Amino acid sequence: MRQTTRESLAIEMDVSLPRLRVITLLEPLRTVYGRPRQLSSDNGSKCMTDRKKGWSLQHGVRLQFIESGKLHQNAYIERFNKGIRTDVLGAWVFASLAKVRDVIET
Repeated sequence: MRQTTRESLAIEMDVSLPRLRVITLLEPLRTVYGRPRQLSSDNGSKCMTDRKKGWSLQHGVRLQFIESGKLHQNAYIERFNKGIRTDVLGAWVFASLAKVRDVIET
């Protein structure tokens, strides 16, 4: 079993990330790295679709929800996201979403 790391296995950039797309992104990661023990979300139960519930149950993944307004419960990822917004998205002027993805991937 993998230990917890501070490694970013994937970064997906878009104007919106529907739940099904997140699951589609998780599946190849699961096959390469194994299943996560837990997924944290700040969207709570309003983000919980049958498909996401089914995926997590099928793979034995615990779903953990961050309480509304309690971003400190997920401080590491909040800091990581702020760094991406500040150091990359706020430092460049992008002509397209494809260019954003290219810069983030690099």
